[in-house]
Amino acid sequence: MTTNKNTHYFHSAAFMSLIGKEPRLIMDFELYKGTKDSSKKDEGELSVAKRLLCRVRKAHKHTDNSTFNMN
Repeated sequence: MTTNKNTHYFHSAAFMSLIGKEPRLIMDFELYKGTKDSSKKDEGELSVAKRLLCRVRKAHKHTDNSTFNMN
């Protein structure tokens, strides 16, 4: 983003965390894939969330995967 001849850089991400009783832990995160060409739209939340869930399911095969059911 550029304003008043100053360039600002930022990153957006989706996070998966454990909530409820302490400790509250971040399990994983997935960065949005931005575009260099402003004519193309950046990807949406659903794409990022699906990629994050697939990776977490693979990493935690030993757990009950019904928690991560995407159907």
